[in-house]
Amino acid sequence: MKVAGFASFFVSALAATATLFACGDDPAVTDIPASPDASDTDARTAAVDSGVDTATDADATDVDAGDVVSAPKTCSDDGWCHTTVPTGQVLRDVWSDGAGGTWAVSDQGAILRYDGTAWSVAHTYAATDARLFSIWGSGPTDIWVGAYGAILHGTGATPASIAWTELALDTLAPGAGAVSIYGTSKGDVFVAARTAVLHFGDDETGWVVDPVTSEIAGTSVSVWGRAGASDVWITSVNAATRKSVLFHRSGGAGSGFSPVTGVSEVPFTVVGRACATPGEPRRGWMVDDGTVWLVGTRINFTFTCHYAFRGVERPDAGDADAGAFAFDGRVFYDPYLGQNDIWGTSPDDVWLAGDYGALHHWDGASWQLAAITVGEHPVKKNLNAIHGRSPGNLWVVGDGIALRKGAP
Repeated sequence: MKVAGFASFFVSALAATATLFACGDDPAVTDIPASPDASDTDARTAAVDSGVDTATDADATDVDAGDVVSAPKTCSDDGWCHTTVPTGQVLRDVWSDGAGGTWAVSDQGAILRYDGTAWSVAHTYAATDARLFSIWGSGPTDIWVGAYGAILHGTGATPASIAWTELALDTLAPGAGAVSIYGTSKGDVFVAARTAVLHFGDDETGWVVDPVTSEIAGTSVSVWGRAGASDVWITSVNAATRKSVLFHRSGGAGSGFSPVTGVSEVPFTVVGRACATPGEPRRGWMVDDGTVWLVGTRINFTFTCHYAFRGVERPDAGDADAGAFAFDGRVFYDPYLGQNDIWGTSPDDVWLAGDYGALHHWDGASWQLAAITVGEHPVKKNLNAIHGRSPGNLWVVGDGIALRKGAP
């Protein structure tokens, strides 16, 4: 009797358990909506688009088979398009070849090429300190890259087949890096290497120390100019006075540089921050025959102020003061946010790239923040460099980011 009673109890309990699981599978009982079939692509796609997790989506039969799923947004409302950068690359400089290709260099020693569709690593600089600082080319198959302790030169029959050679800087500028590189042609290239300014004229003479080095009496910070012109500018800081001095070459290849003073004397007082002390222009760009823009820093004992201001050639300057510029400290963007690079096509079309995703445009009257976000969250990555060929062909790169003005 006991065995029979136990068996009866066991069968009853088993039946009750089966009933419980059967009820658990019933949506009407549990109030949990049935999930769509995992193999139903339309249902899963519709769930993602609507922001609803596929586990709680409505029945797949509710989705219209004719619905069209939009492609992910890649360009901002202001036309800045995001491109995919290889993982782990902090892009330091960018140069567009004018023929549909774009090149960039990174802190990780990579020379990257954008072929109109995607970025790829074209060459890796193998060194103990592999940082690459700058890039410039005279054309799609003649490209120069500045590294710590070396200059890299890329040549080839096509952009895709470029081979790279390395020139050590030990004999020309020991212990220095080619922090900035710029040229006007294949036979007129300059490098600011901190302790010296180097010049490349042709393959026979190679790289030599430019005579302007003896006039700088300090540190050469950067070299830049104006696209399509023979103008070349060198930014420097006098080692004794700590004042900034510019050197300008307005003639063609072979002509000398003249100092342009007055940068450190520009009034630059910010409420609550006394940053009128001499500072260091980091980069610049000349937008026409008589207008130049600078970005840099000024420091006192407590604060660092970041500036962007312009210099305009003085029409009243006589022959003895030809090439004199007046710098306007009233035109600056933000003393609190780091400014890294500037580029423009005219006095009324200037772009400024800075930290924390700050990209601003000067229209001749004021700075306006550009919209570069394509998703829900704002871009907070530092923007390190900017370069372009026209208002519709413009690149900005930074910490794992590369943006193009216009569709990539």
